[in-house]
Amino acid sequence: MIPGSHITALYGVSFSSDAEAISRFQSFRSALCSSPVVPICPFKSTAVLCDIEYAGASGSMEMVWAELSIRPTPQHRDVVALAAEVFGTGTQEGGNIASEWRPHLSLAYDNIEGSNLDLKSVLEVCSDYPSLVGEERKVKGFSLWDMNGKLDEWRMVDRFEL
Repeated sequence: MIPGSHITALYGVSFSSDAEAISRFQSFRSALCSSPVVPICPFKSTAVLCDIEYAGASGSMEMVWAELSIRPTPQHRDVVALAAEVFGTGTQEGGNIASEWRPHLSLAYDNIEGSNLDLKSVLEVCSDYPSLVGEERKVKGFSLWDMNGKLDEWRMVDRFEL
């Protein structure tokens, strides 16, 4: 399971094997760590969202989730553009991924059936822990995930710390 909150940079990246994905991910690490965008400036949340996705990514994903919406900086968009270039996903639905990227800090995922995850409970957690919405968050690292199947089948393929 996903070990903590995260911000997704790219969706829908597919490879024929873990080895191919890891090789591309390591290329991203090298490119990122040698670029002027590191260290990456912190993120700060601007809104809270809890929603349900029916037939999401290519009709294969259904989930309920909670997130903190983030206002990106030009530097954050540069990181996403670099990732898109390395992973070969430079455009999304006819546009530029980096300019269309809507970052969010994912807090929780659940399967739709029987979920207790809703906006009221997320707002209560944010009220109990005001630092969730009031403090900047530093980028600590990047991870590569295989999100095929249901939530309990997702797995981390690789990770690097900054």
